[in-house]
Amino acid sequence: VFHVEHTDCWAWHMFNVSHIDESNYPSKVTVYFDKGGSQGGRNWQCIDGSTNKLSDCNGDNKKLRSGEWYVEGLFAELDAEEEFFYDGQSKLLYFYPAGLM
Repeated sequence: VFHVEHTDCWAWHMFNVSHIDESNYPSKVTVYFDKGGSQGGRNWQCIDGSTNKLSDCNGDNKKLRSGEWYVEGLFAELDAEEEFFYDGQSKLLYFYPAGLM
């Protein structure tokens, strides 16, 4: 899940990731969303790649337009003190305690 701040900093939107294209990694990684973006009352934080106009964020070929953002649910991002990751499949909680570095 991507948490994305409105460009004017008044709302946060959440987007579910449908898939990630890493075929051109490390120069380019493309993240595709399948739903989300309406939590702030509007569905306008994406730009349609075909028309280059503001659009809802459902479907492929949409480019996210935002302010600050963060991601949740990625084990690879467990890289700083006091972060955690829960693996629902194995039912394991991973925690990065403070003071280890």
